Amino acid sequence: MTPLITGPFRQGGGTISPDGRWLAYKSDETGQFEIYIQPGPGGKIPVSIGGGTQPAWSHDSSELFYRDNDGMMVAATIFDDAARPVGDRTPLFPAALYRLGTGFRQYHVAPDGRFLMQRLAGQSTVDGGEAPHINVVLNWFEELRERVPD
Repeated sequence: MTPLITGPFRQGGGTISPDGRWLAYKSDETGQFEIYIQPGPGGKIPVSIGGGTQPAWSHDSSELFYRDNDGMMVAATIFDDAARPVGDRTPLFPAALYRLGTGFRQYHVAPDGRFLMQRLAGQSTVDGGEAPHINVVLNWFEELRERVPD
C-alpha cells in the first residue's frame, strides 16, 4: 500500500469522487483545516478559502461540498479542466457542526442533491421552520414479535 497523502500535518477525511478522478481531503498545513483535491500522489489543489472540513462529493462529481469555518455549507464547482479544476465556491446554508472533533462527516448528500445532516438542537431549518425529528427504533423485530404472536 502506498500513501497518497504524506507529511507532518494532520490530514484526513479523504473521499474519492464518484468518477474516480479526484481525492478530496482536509489538511491543516496552513494552520487551519482546508479542503484540497488531487488526482493522485502529489499535485494538491486548494478548494476551500478561509477554512474547511468534512468534504463530500455530488453524485456526478461536479461539486464538492464542505463546511467552512463560519459554519456555512459550501458547494465548490469542480471542472474536468486540469488547468482550472475548481470554480466558484457558493455558500448554501448555515450548518454549524453538531459536535466538534468527531472526525466523521456529519451529513450525507443524496443523489438528488438534498442533504441529510446532524444539526444543533434548536437550530432552525433553512426556511426558518423547525427541523423534523428522527425516531430510531431499536430491537424492532423483538417488539414486533411481542405485539404479533405466532
